[in-house]
Amino acid sequence: MAVELTPAVMEALRPALESLSQVSAVRSSPPDGIHLTLHFLGSVDPSRLDELAGRAAPVAALVPPFEVEVRGVGAFPARRRPQVFYAGFEQPQGTPLHTLYGRMRSVIAAFGLPVESRPFKPHLTLGRSRRPLRREEISVVEAWYRHWAEASFGPLEIGEVALMRSHLGSGPPRYTRLHRLSLGEETAARRI
Repeated sequence: MAVELTPAVMEALRPALESLSQVSAVRSSPPDGIHLTLHFLGSVDPSRLDELAGRAAPVAALVPPFEVEVRGVGAFPARRRPQVFYAGFEQPQGTPLHTLYGRMRSVIAAFGLPVESRPFKPHLTLGRSRRPLRREEISVVEAWYRHWAEASFGPLEIGEVALMRSHLGSGPPRYTRLHRLSLGEETAARRI
């Protein structure tokens, strides 16, 4: 389950992506593949996806649409040992994004799928390390952190959740939207 980016946020992220792509150890994410993952579902029997969407749609409808600020950058697990580079969110605990996450988590667990035990850290994956950074790359990445640390990439309006399929393999991952779950509406899931 994911939130897709608006064109404005995608465009605002482009300069940070371009400067990150200058580091040979980093594989930047294609802008059209960047999204906010709420829950990674793993392998789900395709015949059960309509049922999952049907259960999640009325729960999503209880959460009014809202907006979050995309702000700053960082890396997991740590800046000096980056594996994933990301843009973050200005969204403290107890806000609509965490409410949406918690409600979708409950639907997924009741459906019988495993849920992550780690705390929710909303982020947009901008790139991944192909290998450990060399000394000269570390200094370039440190400059990237400093430049983008407090940058605002704009507001992300969240009015729906997408049930998506990941296509992994050679090259960057590709994503296909299977269902849209509208927030704040008493509607059923819309199959794409």
